[in-house]
Amino acid sequence: WTQLSPQNVASFCDLVEKARNLYCLGWGISSLVAESLQARLRVMGLGAFLLKRGTLTLQEQVRSAGPEDLLLVCELPSYVVEVTESVEAANRKGSWIITITDSPAAPVCRFADLSLYVSAASPTFGSSILGPLFLVHVLTSVLAVQLGDRSRTALEEQSRFLHDERIFHPVFGLRY
Repeated sequence: WTQLSPQNVASFCDLVEKARNLYCLGWGISSLVAESLQARLRVMGLGAFLLKRGTLTLQEQVRSAGPEDLLLVCELPSYVVEVTESVEAANRKGSWIITITDSPAAPVCRFADLSLYVSAASPTFGSSILGPLFLVHVLTSVLAVQLGDRSRTALEEQSRFLHDERIFHPVFGLRY
């Protein structure tokens, strides 16, 4: 929380609003954060796409990114060469880059238009996604307010969907 400045939040919102396409990119545990970000952007009615390792490599997936596109990259330790090379390729093609990572030393940061830092420290093993998920929640909440009617309409539609008794059991209540 202490590392999040109002200026960085405003920059995040401005880049998301002016982007043609939004690509949320992550590998390994970082893909969980990228997927959460992509889902929240989609629920707000924004055209966000998830890029994570699967049938296609990340390098193959970023080929469609170009000028006026925005890559939202989550990269927690251990840093992955494939992620760095994919971000570099998108940057060369004119895409904007926002990184969410734990350190300015993360290799992807050298290509970033905006870098957001959050602790990924864990007392047990690996990187923790709690801090990055909290950051995603804060950023997308501010973005939803800034988008105004555009996000309100999408969120109202989401609310109607979540109350569809053909899909969800009403006796357990809905929380979203």
